[in-house]
Amino acid sequence: MKTFNGFWGVIMSNMIELLEQSWEKGRLPIMQGIVKKDGLYYEIKYEENRMKTANPIPFSFDFTGDDFSEIDSFFKTTINNYTLYCGEGSWGGDGFIYIEDTKTKQLLWCLFDDRINPIMKCSISKDKLIAENNNSIQYIFDFQNPEKL
Repeated sequence: MKTFNGFWGVIMSNMIELLEQSWEKGRLPIMQGIVKKDGLYYEIKYEENRMKTANPIPFSFDFTGDDFSEIDSFFKTTINNYTLYCGEGSWGGDGFIYIEDTKTKQLLWCLFDDRINPIMKCSISKDKLIAENNNSIQYIFDFQNPEKL
C-alpha cells in the first residue's frame, strides 16, 4: 500500500493513481524521465551522450490535457513479484519501461522518453535492468533505484 504524508503526499498519491489509470487505458504521459512509486519524478538529461537524471521533484502532470502517447508493449516478463513491460509510444521515437507489482498492479517505476526509441526487450542481470531499443542500444538501470544511472 502507498504511504504519503501531508498535503504534498496526497497530491503525489493522486498523481501516481492517475498514472496507473492511464497505463490501464494504454497510454502514458509524454515526459522525459522516471516516475517512482514514491511520487518523485527524475527528469532525464543527456550529457556527452550519457543519460543522467536531475534532482527529484514531486511528479505533477495535467492528466486532463493531450500530452499523452498511446503505447504498444513489445515485451512483458515477470521478475520476482513484479511485471515489467517495455515498448514504444505513438510518436515513433518514444520508448518506455513500466514496472508494476504483479498482484496489486501498483507502480514500482516508469520511464518514458521520446529520445530513446522503442524499447524492444529487457533482461535482468543481478540487480540491473538492461533495456535494449530497436537500434540495439542498451540502457542499464538499477532495478530498485533507476534514477542512479
